[in-house]
Amino acid sequence: MSERHPGSREEDAWLSDAQLERCAPAETEPFQSPVPTRMISNGEYMPFPQTAKQKQVEFRVKELADKASKKLGMTRRQFLESTGGLAASFLAMNEVYGNTFFKVDKVEMFEKAAFAENATPRNLFVFDDQTHIVRSSTNNPQGLRALAQGPGPVSTAAGFSPATTPPFGNPNNGRGGNPAGVDELGATWTSWNPTQLHPDFPPNPGPATTVAGEFHLGQYINRMYLEAQTSVSIISNANIALFTPPGGGTPGPATNIHDSLVSEILTGWQTAQCRDYINQLAGSTRALAHGQIYPGPGNLADPLFGGVLHAASRTLKNHCGKMQNANFWVFFRSRTNYDSASLRKWVRKNLKLLAIEPNSRERSVSKILNVCTYFRNYGGFQAMVPHNPPRTILSREPGHEPRQSITT
Repeated sequence: MSERHPGSREEDAWLSDAQLERCAPAETEPFQSPVPTRMISNGEYMPFPQTAKQKQVEFRVKELADKASKKLGMTRRQFLESTGGLAASFLAMNEVYGNTFFKVDKVEMFEKAAFAENATPRNLFVFDDQTHIVRSSTNNPQGLRALAQGPGPVSTAAGFSPATTPPFGNPNNGRGGNPAGVDELGATWTSWNPTQLHPDFPPNPGPATTVAGEFHLGQYINRMYLEAQTSVSIISNANIALFTPPGGGTPGPATNIHDSLVSEILTGWQTAQCRDYINQLAGSTRALAHGQIYPGPGNLADPLFGGVLHAASRTLKNHCGKMQNANFWVFFRSRTNYDSASLRKWVRKNLKLLAIEPNSRERSVSKILNVCTYFRNYGGFQAMVPHNPPRTILSREPGHEPRQSITT
């Protein structure tokens, strides 16, 4: 039975206990295919069981991998981790479904050069719909960077050292509600991208400057547009739930827009400034911007800004408004007032797209769908729900093959 450990993704899942009992972490699945061979979920909905066609795809991937790995003199796991494994997955799907969904040749399983010929074209339009920049005045070591970078001098200096007690590995392995175990490489803490994240470089967090800071504007431009193939990105931000008083002290719930602005990684005004600088530098539209919306009941008449949105954001031409109701509970000590005449009027006048990042503890997809439907019907614009969970879960029943999968 899957337990809802405090702080775990299982605790946040919107599934009933009966549904969650049928699920298990995807990393426990014996066959790790380069492309999932069953429906997965992030815990917000119950996935369908694996279909007969999907089972055929899985069988064919294994078959192709067994033959190719023997010919190449490597293990099946090594083959599946290579470009050849991805080519095998594409070939299997084309064969089983009887359509050429993917442009792929059998030779690509054996030769990287052949795989590269059919790889992503250099002129592909890539739109990244949620990215982050941290304001230059904030320059703290980041736990997520340490987790991605792996163990080494940089992570240790940032305050993240390998655990010295079982189950060892990264500081989150088997702790804080996280499952214990190894990753697909058989280790408890490995770099997510060894070509860019090394044990001793880059620093975490790096210099406290806009140009050279690891999480600031200069490195954002470098990584997003120079090292990656991003055509256009949306610079996002977040309404922070906890406010640290000036001069320090114990963080507490923000009760107004000002408190939130002080703690945000990037305010709406700063987001727009970053967007304008990038576009001016590029000579074209390479960046768009989110503007935060604060629709809690306590914000309908904010003492400083007088409304649901930071006053400056109204003239910054932000392309999308962003709500985060996970934080509104803390901000205004009551649920988000979506059904507000003043909010509806402002939204209809100023926005065409709304990004709603839900509070996963609500455990109800219908609530979020109702919000999206509400704004579509009354606001006359589209709403989207961005959510990027970091790991997957499969559903499993004792004595049976996993039948459903969930991502958390």
